[in-house]
Parts: sequence; C-alpha cells; structure tokens
Amino acid sequence: MPSWRAISKVMAIHPQLRHLVVGESSHLYSSNSVSTREYTWATFLPLSIIFQFRRLSNCYFLLSAVLANLPDVGSLNPFASVAPLIFVLIVSVGREFIEEYQAYLRDREINRTLALVVHRGGHLVRRQWSDIHPGDIVIVKEREHFPADLVLLLSSHAENAKTGSVAYMETSNLDGETNLKTREAPKLVGTVLATNPSAEGPRPGSVQLDIGGPYSEDGPASPKVVVEEVADKPPIGDFTSPMDADIVKLSALVGSFFIDCEAPSTDMMKFQGTIATVSDHTRSSDNTEAVSIDNILLRGCSLRNTPWAAGVVVYAGSETKAIMNSRAHSMGPRKQSTVDKAMNKYVLVLFILQALLCGLATVFTSTYAQAGEEDGDTDPPWYLEGLSYQSEVVTYISYFLLLNTLIPVSLWVSVDVIKFAQSYLIEWDLQLHDDKRNLHARCNAKNMHEELGMVTHVFSDKTGTLTCNKMEFKGAAVGGKTYSEELLEDNSTFLTTVRVRRRTHFTDVLPPSAELVGCFQNALAQHDPNLERFLLGLAINHSCQRVRAKRSAVEDIDTSRGDKSGCCCPCLYLGGQKLGSLRSATTIEKMQESKTGLDCEEGPILYQGTSPDESALVGAAADFGFQFTDRTALSIELDLPSGATKEFKVLHVVEFTSERRMMSTVVTDIGPDTPDKIVSVFTKGADSSVVARCVVNADAVLDRTLEHTEQMVKSFAEKGYRTLCVAYRELRFSEWEVIAEELHEAQVGDMAFREEAVAQICDERIETELTLLGCTAVEDKLQDEVPETVEALRNAGITVAMITGDKRETAINIARSCNLISNPDNMYRVLCSPPDGSGGGSCVSLATMRVSESSITDARSAREEGVQFVEERVVWGLVDEEEQTEKDPSLSVVPGALPVG
Repeated sequence: MPSWRAISKVMAIHPQLRHLVVGESSHLYSSNSVSTREYTWATFLPLSIIFQFRRLSNCYFLLSAVLANLPDVGSLNPFASVAPLIFVLIVSVGREFIEEYQAYLRDREINRTLALVVHRGGHLVRRQWSDIHPGDIVIVKEREHFPADLVLLLSSHAENAKTGSVAYMETSNLDGETNLKTREAPKLVGTVLATNPSAEGPRPGSVQLDIGGPYSEDGPASPKVVVEEVADKPPIGDFTSPMDADIVKLSALVGSFFIDCEAPSTDMMKFQGTIATVSDHTRSSDNTEAVSIDNILLRGCSLRNTPWAAGVVVYAGSETKAIMNSRAHSMGPRKQSTVDKAMNKYVLVLFILQALLCGLATVFTSTYAQAGEEDGDTDPPWYLEGLSYQSEVVTYISYFLLLNTLIPVSLWVSVDVIKFAQSYLIEWDLQLHDDKRNLHARCNAKNMHEELGMVTHVFSDKTGTLTCNKMEFKGAAVGGKTYSEELLEDNSTFLTTVRVRRRTHFTDVLPPSAELVGCFQNALAQHDPNLERFLLGLAINHSCQRVRAKRSAVEDIDTSRGDKSGCCCPCLYLGGQKLGSLRSATTIEKMQESKTGLDCEEGPILYQGTSPDESALVGAAADFGFQFTDRTALSIELDLPSGATKEFKVLHVVEFTSERRMMSTVVTDIGPDTPDKIVSVFTKGADSSVVARCVVNADAVLDRTLEHTEQMVKSFAEKGYRTLCVAYRELRFSEWEVIAEELHEAQVGDMAFREEAVAQICDERIETELTLLGCTAVEDKLQDEVPETVEALRNAGITVAMITGDKRETAINIARSCNLISNPDNMYRVLCSPPDGSGGGSCVSLATMRVSESSITDARSAREEGVQFVEERVVWGLVDEEEQTEKDPSLSVVPGALPVG
C-alpha cells in the first residue's frame, strides 16, 4: 500500500486533484459532519444582535436611546428610553434562537445517523455519518439516503452485469424528479473481483462482523464480534444484507484501487475522475478507467429498487454537491421578507418627516427667542418660566425625542410576535398534513412565511406538472410511411391480427392501442427492413434496466389496460404483461416495504426506465415484436418477432444530455471480432439534433424519407405529441477499433480537458453521417383540473408561464389545452437564439427589435393561422408591456416584463 507521503507528493504535483485510496479513510479532506446553522454558540449573541440592525427601525430606536441619555436633552428616565429597544431585541433574538436550536437538532439527528462502513478483513462497523471520511466504503440499504457522494462499487444487482453492478437512485430531494436514475459501477471493479481469488468468497466457516461498537443503535458499548455461518445471511438491522461472499468482495477492494477526481464543485451534472488498480506500490497504467457522473450516488438521494449498494466516499460533508448548492452553505446575504423591506422604506419616510418637523420647530423656537430679545422682552411666557433657552442643536434633539413616537416600537414587536405565532399555526394546520408519510408542514424561516401570499409569477414545468407524465405511444413515421391511429382505415383486420400475434403488453405507461399494434405487426409481416431497423433501434438504444419483483408484492395488481384518461395510478413494467393500474395504495407499500426489495428469484420481471418517454418507446417496440429482455454492462438481449432470442454486444453508449438532446448506442453481434464485422450505431433524440447529423442528397429515397419525417414531426407536434427522431449508422469493426482507442485515451487523459475531448470524438467520429429512419409520437395527457387551476391563478392576478424543452408546436398545443392561451387572436411568438451560439447575449426590448432589426411583423397583419409571430432572428427578446403599449396598444402580451428565450 502506498504511503501518505507518496500520495502527498502526487497532490503537490496536481493540487486541484483529489487522491483517495479505496477503503482507507482520508483525514486530509472535510469530514461528513454538516451544519445548517447560521451561527456557532460563541458567535450567536453578538452576530444575531448585529443582524437585527439591518432593520432601520432598530437603528432608529438605538439613536433615540443614545440621544435620550445625553445631559440636558432627554426628558425621560434613561432606562425608560432604552427599554423599548431592549424589548424588541429580546423578542427578535429569542425567535432567532429558537430557529437556530431547531436547526441544531436537525443537524444532530442527521449527523448521528448510523451507516455501515467496510473495514479490511470483512468487518462491518456502524459509524455515525459525521465520522465518515473520504475513502471509506459505505453500504446503503434500500430506501435509505446516501450519507455522502459515493462512487458505486458493488450492489445486489451485480448478477445483472458481468463486469459491474447497477443501482437505482431517486433524486426527488434534489431536483424534484421522481424518475429513478441508473448508476453503474466502474467495469474495472467487476473485472478485478472476477479475477481476484481472494474475492471468490469465504471458506465454509465464518466471517467476522463488527456490528456493535461505540455508535451502535443501543448506545455506547464495547465492540462485539458476531460469528455467522456462511450459509446464513448476516443480520444487519432488519433488511436483507449482503451475503458473506459480497462482504469478502468488498473487503478485497480495500487498498486495491486509487481514485483521482476533481475538486468539489456545485455542478450536479458533472463529475470527472479516474479509478486505477494498485500494484507493486504504483498505479497500474494498464488498469485505468474513467469515472463520471453516471457512477456517482449523491448525498440527499435515496436508494430504490436495489436491496443494498456499496460505494466509496469521494466528497463528504460540506464538500458534497447537495450541501454546496444549499442556501445554508452559500456566502450570500441573508434574505429579507417583503414586509421587512417595505417597513424599512416606511421608517425612512417617517424619519425624513420627523427630521423636517424637528427642523421647523427649531426654526420657530429660535425665531421666537430672537424676536423677544430685539423687543427687550426678556421674560418668557408663564408656561415656560424656569426654563432657559438653549442652542439650536440641543433644541433640535429635544424636539426629535419628543416626536419619536412617530415610529411606534409596538408595531415591530407586534409584527414579530404575529409572524412567530403564524409559523406554528402553519405547522399545526391539519390541511397541510401529509397523511401518507405522517408529516406536517415545517417553517424553517419563521420570518419569511408571508412571502407565500406575495407570489406574482408562477413558472411551471410541462411534463409531470401540467401533464400526467404518463406516456402513450401514438404513432410513427418510418421510411416515408406513417403509422398512426388517425390513419387506420380497417381496424377490424388489425384487431384480428393482434389476438394472434401480440407478444407482450409490458410498459410503465399506457400501452399502444390494439389497432396500432396490429398495424405495425402487419407491416412487419411484409419484412420492411426500415421498420425492422427502426424498432430494433428503439429496443436497443435506451437505458432501461431489468430487476425482479416478489410475487407477494404484485399479487393485487390489475393487468387490465384501464381508462386511458386516468393519470393517478402509477404503472409498471412487468415482463410478459402490462401492469396498467394498482388496485390500492397498499400494493405500492408492499413493494416499497419489502425487506428484500426487488432482488428476488421469484415473481415477474420489473423493468425500470429512466424516463417515461423511454419506457413508452421500449414498451411499444416490445408490443410490436422486438422485446427487450435483459442487459448487462457489455450486452443487451432481445426477443425477436420470429421467436428467437438475440444478444448484442454493447461497445459504447453516448448518454443523453440536455445540451446534446440525443442518445446513441454502439452495438455489434456476439461472435468473433473480425475486421469486416458490422458495427451499428443507433441514435435517437430531438429532430433539431438528429436531422442535422444525417446525410442529405445521398439518394432520392433517403431524401424523401427526410422530407416526410420532417413533415410528420411538425404534424405530430401540432397535435401536442412529444416527438423523437431515430437514425442509424453502420461501420466496420476495424474502424470502430480506432475510434474506441481514441475514446479510451480521452477518457483517461487530463481531467481538465476530458469532457471536451470525449464530446468531440462522439460528435465527429460516432454521431455523424447518420441515416434517418423516422420519428416517433408519444402523448402525455393533461392532469385533471389543470385548466381550472391556471384560470384561478390568472384570476388572482398571478402570471403563469410554462417552461418546456418540447417543440414549439407541442408547447402551443398544450398551452391552449390548459388555458394558458385564452385568446389565440392576441398571441405573439418570439423566437430567440443567442447571437454567438454560446447561450449568452444581451436582451433588447420588443420595440427595439421591431425598429432596428425589423424582427416583428405588424401586430395587425401577417397572421399565420391566427397567430401573430416574430420572424426568426438571431437576437434575444424581452417583452415589456409599458414600452410596447406606448407605441402600439395591440402589442400587450403579458402583465409585466418576462424574459423569453
């Protein structure tokens, strides 16, 4: 094992890299202890008092108290002048103390959560989260949250991958998305375990499990060793734990790998690193693999559909991506509520008014005194006898103190007390109670809840928010032919065919109609090569995974198709048949609370897709005869319409990203890799991304296919369907070997340029010279009462905007359906693109664009299908109502100014 001196030497050469040894705790980096508190116990009192003076009212009361204690000025007892300020500070600081103490309790609860850590020799030690450090190997069970950012090493789904493991992660706590994300272990780990004799499993006998220790669930205790027979499963808590052989595999990883990764960053979608084996105290250059975000399990996310998973900590505590993106970790200014900001303005106005009144009174007093001296009348009025005239400064201060009740101290005390009480009323409100999880609403910031009543704009995502996120395959355009329910002429023929030939109904979305299935199967009977290749691409190019479910968890599942308009019941992939709806919520609970999760040899097969779109396409391909059955890290298996089973070797996968908006999979047949062997690249994605990479003017047939596909993409989008284009490419294996070598060199190269190098190779060598096959159409229906909800928000004066990455025609159709566009005759289309293609650019107003760029047609003319539009120009637009209505009242689009891009 290399010494820390050797590692420190490497760090001195590459100071921006993080160097870890798998299984060895590193105390050079942050521990896993986190704190969301804004103060420490030592700094709470001084800093919280200083923070209170962000309120101008407290500054005013402090000024009044100081002036009142000046000699010959104040008319009140010094304590009486200071008491109001002290009372206000006590109330405000007391509220802050309660919030701070509640944050402390939450932090303590999280930091004291127990996790299983693997030690050398097969020991499993329970540690608090706060005692976990980078380099530790941690085991997480299903439905538990990951204690830190981990690189996946091994999971209970290792049997699904010959050279690696997979795990499913739910990220709803981070991004609100309920779709599970698939994470894979580096293939190098599986390869080493497969070739390591010491990782084959223990001898018949026993394995030591240190499940006690200073942080056991029963409290402080001395370490205790539990000896278990190999044939039994170690009882770790109340879940199905790793088998003894798995524990030995994990212990064999301790000290066997180096991990080099980039410094912590806030980018949730990016991670770059390298994992390498350790041999003879050096890093083996032959056994090195790139590690990316697809291998990372993020803190704050939970493990789903996987009984257990183990990973090595790379970032802990305040260096995890979730904590670095949280407001508690940011160094920005503290938030002030709208009420506080308004009250500061009022205080300033009243202060100016008081200063003016004091000035006038001082002038009148001085004038009166001077007039009396000039007249020789030195005797003051009877009601001022015994008082002497003072200087103008003292007089001004005296009037200031006499008029200080213009700003009432009781107002701020009342506001603080009312806010504090309302926060608890929110927490006690039974209408805000989640019965399923038995959780109440919680006010973390008890001085900010009034912001809930001051919402003026609502920006809503389309998929899953306005729509059900429950997809149904509606048709496709392939090779110049259209397959769609609307175009079917003889449904009875297709229905008869379906009864005989329909092979599967599994999907986690609504299945295609029987008529559409019959249409595709009849076309396949004619051996259309374009359609066969199209469906083959749908069945191969995806990231769906197969897991197994317990029979007891799905006994009550209704396999009927059910009402197509229903959007409440989740659907699941079940091999062989479609699970359309669940009879009761208890069925879901059975599946979620199952001790063995979904890793069971009995029961039907469950297919997990990373998005409903993928599930709809893979399910449709299966219904049409190309059924995806299983995959490993290096292969994918399909059942073909002929009944035969075919396995493909997966050479490379270019994952989908929001920037590329496409995904590609490179496959070839199982068998000897000869130079002339055919390698196929299947690509699917947005038409703007895929079509641009397809060959044009190659021959008349391809050109007709391209023209027809573009027409059908627009036609499907106008009906509100989600569209994707499918393309493919063939090359020889000898060509692929050259590309694969370049890819490997880029993946293990300099991390500073790795992402750009890999993207360039994929763009220029893989996803290029494609042949367009066709497009797909998937429908996502609106959720119940969406139009009524949008109308209610608009009636309340709230501007509602829909944000989507779908095509323009799809977005307009959905906007009309949910009443976002109430008057089609007064709708404007602003098309914007960054001027330099980099996503930046300055915003110019709509009127400026119209005058200087000639970008806008007259609002009273040039209508296209009832839609007034802006000609597509390479500019950024900003819709501003006031500026537009001054020049043309008909250009009123939305209340206020909204960025459009």
